[in-house]
Amino acid sequence: MRGIVIDFCEVHLNHQNAGDLNAHPEFFVPFNKYKPKSTYCDFVDPLLPALWRLRRDYFWTQAVAPVSPHLTQGWKIHISCTLKEARVVLERVTRVCTNDGTEFKFASDEFIHRKLLSKSAARQSGGKFMTIYPAGIEKFESLIELLYQELRDIQGPYILSDRQYKDSGAVFYRYGGFRAFTVRDLRGREKSMILDGGFRLVEDLRTPHFRVPEFAVDARWGQSEPPADDAGADELFGEKYAIESVLKFSNAGGVYAARRVTDDLPVVIKEARPHVDAEVNGLDPLSRLKKEQRILHVLEGSGIAPRPLGWFVEWEHTFLVQERVAGKTLREYCLDATKSLYPGSSQAEVRTWLEQSAAIGADLIEKVRLLHANGIVFGDISTNNIMIDPESMQLRFIDFEGALQVGVDENINIYTPGFCAPDRRGRDVAQMSDDCYALGCVLLALLAPSSVSLDIIEEYPERILAELMVDVGLPREFNACIKSLLRDSDPDLQQCRRLLELIDLDRVTAFSAESADMRRPDVAQVVVKAMDYMRSVMRVDHPWRPFPLGPQSADLIAIDHGVAGVALVWQQVDKSVPADLKGWMARSGGKGNHLPGLLNGLCGLAWVQSAIGLISESERTLTRAAEHQLLHESMSLGYGYAGYGMACLKVWLASNDARHLDAAVKVGKALRATGVAQDTGIAWSLDANGYTGLGLHSGGSGIALFLLYLGVATGEDVYIELAMQGLDHDISHGRTVNGAVGFPSDTVQENRILYPYLGAGTAGVASVAVRMYAITRSEKYKVFVDQVKASVSQKYTVSGDLFLGLSGIGHYLLDAAQFLEDDSYRALAWRVACGLDLFRIDKESGVCFPGGNSPKISCSLAGGGAGIISYLDRLAGDKRNEVIMLDELLAAN
Repeated sequence: MRGIVIDFCEVHLNHQNAGDLNAHPEFFVPFNKYKPKSTYCDFVDPLLPALWRLRRDYFWTQAVAPVSPHLTQGWKIHISCTLKEARVVLERVTRVCTNDGTEFKFASDEFIHRKLLSKSAARQSGGKFMTIYPAGIEKFESLIELLYQELRDIQGPYILSDRQYKDSGAVFYRYGGFRAFTVRDLRGREKSMILDGGFRLVEDLRTPHFRVPEFAVDARWGQSEPPADDAGADELFGEKYAIESVLKFSNAGGVYAARRVTDDLPVVIKEARPHVDAEVNGLDPLSRLKKEQRILHVLEGSGIAPRPLGWFVEWEHTFLVQERVAGKTLREYCLDATKSLYPGSSQAEVRTWLEQSAAIGADLIEKVRLLHANGIVFGDISTNNIMIDPESMQLRFIDFEGALQVGVDENINIYTPGFCAPDRRGRDVAQMSDDCYALGCVLLALLAPSSVSLDIIEEYPERILAELMVDVGLPREFNACIKSLLRDSDPDLQQCRRLLELIDLDRVTAFSAESADMRRPDVAQVVVKAMDYMRSVMRVDHPWRPFPLGPQSADLIAIDHGVAGVALVWQQVDKSVPADLKGWMARSGGKGNHLPGLLNGLCGLAWVQSAIGLISESERTLTRAAEHQLLHESMSLGYGYAGYGMACLKVWLASNDARHLDAAVKVGKALRATGVAQDTGIAWSLDANGYTGLGLHSGGSGIALFLLYLGVATGEDVYIELAMQGLDHDISHGRTVNGAVGFPSDTVQENRILYPYLGAGTAGVASVAVRMYAITRSEKYKVFVDQVKASVSQKYTVSGDLFLGLSGIGHYLLDAAQFLEDDSYRALAWRVACGLDLFRIDKESGVCFPGGNSPKISCSLAGGGAGIISYLDRLAGDKRNEVIMLDELLAAN
């Protein structure tokens, strides 16, 4: 089993990470804002009979009959084809379907079609170009045969979610919904639904394998039954390889861990599917796999790459077998080895880390030099494409899909965000200089989280290297090597290697968990400039983006990723919000299908409305939240019933209306009734397997925070006692790695990723514990707070975010400084400010920040500039925490 790690370098918790259309150089643009070209519509429209019409959206275009059958679900037909055959297929299918009176849809233009054919397409939808909706079984059976005959000469990607009709390369079918019918959960995650045989709603599962609902009957149209003796038989890949696990899936094919049964040799098998991704740089997956095999043979015996071991074809797919390299990816290695992530590391530990990092860097530089000497450009150097054996420290490059032999191979330009030279994005071929730049990014990743910050913050490398020289005495040779790789147009790789081989470690120091850095950056001035930037980009009349927001901005009224969070911080900083923004907030929430949550819906909007003086509006919004059908789906603070209770307390404090306190008490009673006793405390909202969320936003810690405030507000100790039990349950799930305490996102034992953050992780749990200690004086909470101090003494993380980044950790450190009256926490809070300065983007209009681990600017509270401003403003004035906290209730105690 792979080890447990605290992940400071990547966030895995974003459930609604919608695709970026990349239509703006600095701001995220949701994919659903795409305006398709009219090429396919202009081709199909003249083919339609009178009274038929086309209804186009950003992804699909529907051909609508004069009289629709209004079926909700059934057996539907999918057509697959490549771009070059699109018009032929459109003409034939349109003719067949309109003659039959059957509605259909097709990809709205070539761009969308290309997306459906791409390697990155979802495997359950990849390859689908057209969908046909027959009105019943008889129509389905006649129509699918007609389409089979019409498209016998067409070959497209196999649609993994479907069954192939006869031997067709273009015609497939599955059972599913005909009309869009979706339901949302409390987190906003959508599911497509259909009716089962008893007219109950069940999920219309879109799986990357053919699946028939229990209530439907598949007649295996066009297929013969498999021989009885073959059913369920174990098969070997290529007649001699047994698959052990899937390492990676994509629409272009999988990567599998396997063993050669003749000698039990561990291998990796890479798959190429035909007709997929064929339009990328003129190379389809099969061509790229053949190229990779050839390059591996060129490098055989060099120690640079895995050995190629075999090649075979099964069914329509082709497979390359290669040596399985021992160890872990360099990214995984960095999570454990990089001591800048672990304050409290001793001088000896830091020295060993830097010595090993220099050795790794020197070895990688030499390997790249040898690649270039062989006329090979690797192209896609990143920490994910380098394997390291932690025992022997041997290194290998893996995944040569993006590589090319100069003068031999077609142009290709595949790269990983965060490892891409600025001038590379406009080119169609990778160069040797791109490998050098990516090497510099890899060496920087050995020292501290960097990732896509390099793509948006030009000064990031110089800033982080300067900070590491202050914090741990980073050798100047390391600094010079990285700068040469990143900044020189033609770096001397031999000289770069010599720099790392001759590093002077005499000035290396420990990385203390107690900050001795007395620097106090002018955070007040940063706040002023950041607010200037937000004023400059505010567009309350914009149809969908009042501010630049991130990919999670599903609902503009939300506190977390919407406009409400920006308004909340504006109120904190200026004690008022602009009239236009206040008007927007007054109008918001009165209509629309919003979620009820504190972070992502109506409860949060009510909170902000009350904070900016819109009391009557907040009361109306709170009423809407109380009536929401999803409100009781979870008890959590961030998204469920405890969050509603928290909003009731907020509106009660603003309005002095006892009805809202009564509503909060009702929530408290419900929490008493629904808590489930565990060995270590009380838990809520357990799933069918007995698991539940953890942390401030999704677990018992957040519920405990509400109960603590409720107990103080009512004087009822029973709520505080229940709060302690909920907090105790969360605390019991903390795990220690390298001396740091982290928390998984839930109680699933197999969950190996631990977090130190506010929204999920140590800082969030500790923020409740420090308040619990302030009220109860129970020593166990002080012990816990002391225990996790080193874990939250962070400066280097992948983002400055409030919920899942550095500014949220900073908020906790200020909480601890204020509640414990301990200036050592305040010193650590200033260390956080120095870390946040790494993410600063200077503009003529002010200062802004990237949205999380993204190359785009965001103003949101959870994952952008507003969250960072909330912390820096609080630090500058030593203010009380106003970000979804009610500490005014605790002041008298």
